[in-house]
Amino acid sequence: MQAYDGLEQSFKDDRTREIWKLDKIKDPKEWPFHIGSFEYLNTTFALHAMYVERDFVKARGYFYTTARLSEYMLKRPGGGQIETSVPRIGYALFSDNKDIIARFCRMKTSSSETWIGNIYIHTIQSMLLGDAEQLHHWMSRYEQRFTKKKEMTYMGCLEVLKGIDINDISLVEAGVNNLIKTHKRRPAIETVDPYFSIFAATMAKLAWVKGLEVKVDNPLVPMELLPVRPLDNYADAYDFLKED
Repeated sequence: MQAYDGLEQSFKDDRTREIWKLDKIKDPKEWPFHIGSFEYLNTTFALHAMYVERDFVKARGYFYTTARLSEYMLKRPGGGQIETSVPRIGYALFSDNKDIIARFCRMKTSSSETWIGNIYIHTIQSMLLGDAEQLHHWMSRYEQRFTKKKEMTYMGCLEVLKGIDINDISLVEAGVNNLIKTHKRRPAIETVDPYFSIFAATMAKLAWVKGLEVKVDNPLVPMELLPVRPLDNYADAYDFLKED
């Protein structure tokens, strides 16, 4: 448990922030300054459920809320674009909610064929939609991007995609392990990265969704999160989501 002491404190602090921010957004003038942070708060709650409580039903629920918050923000000016916030499609996958995954698959993205975030989103969307032509198109663009050393840290994503495409579980596992190995060399998500590898977990989850039950032996990707186990019930945690 000692390794997760920092996460325990973050959870307590973010619960307090959540209460404070829910009060602040009652004022329309304060709304724009606080609404975006709920997404990050619920990421902390999901991590706490996985690593401290070891409750993956609860974790899936928090990831659902995080994905709903992402969806909410993406619809609004200043809420970002899916290709500039690539972890968001992972949150949808971790929730095991087929409806929100389907909506993320339909989200419009940039037409840029050189932007790595855009390529990443397009390949996952194409894989989930079963669109082989688009998948191969965007995978070829992926390969063309690996000319810069900093982008080689994403090579594992392409290995996973290729492995799923040809039904080669050993290639998928090699890709996931590559993403784990290069985890610290990618731009950090400060509140998440000490515990959880978003890219490795997303690609491993994608493999499970597509029927390849990869095995991962590293706490950065908890095995309990990978099986596809939809919850009996999904509920919007905040009133403003229910109105969306």
